[in-house]
Amino acid sequence: MFNKITLKNYRTHRETTVEFGAVTLLIGNNNSGKSNLLAGIQHFSSLVKKGSVTKNDYFSHLYRLAKDNEGMSIVVNWENDHGKIVYKMELYSGKRGTVACKEEIHVISSEDEQQVTHGFDQQCTVCGLRKMIETATDLQNITKQLCREFFSAFASIFSYHLQPSFLKGSVKSDLKSDELRGKVNILEKFGYEGRNLQELILYIKNNDEKVFSRFTAFMRRFSNIFNGIRENDAKTAIWEFDLGRKEPQGLLDEFSPSFVSDGMLKASAIALLLSVERPPALILLEEIENGINPANIKLLMDWIWQAAALNSNKSSTQFILTSHSPSVLREFYDKPHCVYVVRLEKRNFSSTVTNLNLALKTLRDIGSIDDADDIEIIEEPDRQIIQIPKYRLAELWYSGTIG
Repeated sequence: MFNKITLKNYRTHRETTVEFGAVTLLIGNNNSGKSNLLAGIQHFSSLVKKGSVTKNDYFSHLYRLAKDNEGMSIVVNWENDHGKIVYKMELYSGKRGTVACKEEIHVISSEDEQQVTHGFDQQCTVCGLRKMIETATDLQNITKQLCREFFSAFASIFSYHLQPSFLKGSVKSDLKSDELRGKVNILEKFGYEGRNLQELILYIKNNDEKVFSRFTAFMRRFSNIFNGIRENDAKTAIWEFDLGRKEPQGLLDEFSPSFVSDGMLKASAIALLLSVERPPALILLEEIENGINPANIKLLMDWIWQAAALNSNKSSTQFILTSHSPSVLREFYDKPHCVYVVRLEKRNFSSTVTNLNLALKTLRDIGSIDDADDIEIIEEPDRQIIQIPKYRLAELWYSGTIG
């Protein structure tokens, strides 16, 4: 599980720290830096996956007002049942305009504590710590296994900005017919906007019964009228729903994807991602409210919380969502510690990120909100959680007090 990430000198993020739960919401106005934060996490994840850095990985993403002696970095805190890891990757400008990479990892297990570094002794363009640990002979097996699980999780982060027109299949799929006859990597072929959703659902129905069964189970948790998806004579998807027709007995209503609700399609996209054999450890979803009626936001958010808890392989998939909608914010009224408010400081073009629970606590301390606002204080071992009613939270957002 990812506990905390600190991003430094990436685009508008001078230095930003976010703590994660099962579901974390980033809320802010357009151009505040929400997408930049997700892009930064995805960027470093991709570098670990490909194992090397180039000029384009650094100079085009570096915070414009960063000092010459500063690099661009990420620090990741992660843990599972066997131990904890703190991993740091830093990119910096090397000799003759090159870009170099330094990595370090601190591993704490029940049996050992180790710190391993790569790229500190000499300038290096390879992100080689992952490979170096695999081949090391002086590390305990539990340390290697923890690192293996961490790097696998960090490299499997996927970011999406799901668009209804793509999910419905209105935008032509870029999957070729011969690709669908072989082994398909669902996560890679899904597409940033969800372009290939309909084709991939039919693919798993025809080729992977276990994945399709998990997908169907997720969808029925979202809506009990969902029955399944079949392929018609034209080799396109037909969605089947049980609308409770009494006559004739058991008749299902069928719809093409263009007539399925945007909320249902967005849930099906998430369900597909969670149903694969190795689902992403962290899914980044931009503008979760896009195309969804505000009245249906609660249904989708409740299902996402449930989906994070009921993963396909009992592993923990976490979500980071972005939004600028008070309809989404209201659904976190009882979880303000899972919300971060993002603003852009125009004087230095940097994003500030504030935890909503801390913001509400400050407002309460200075008297801007009081017990007359039906405040409820939840005492936890390491913090107080400030809960205020949904309508009051929306008012604070509309007034600009927290937005």
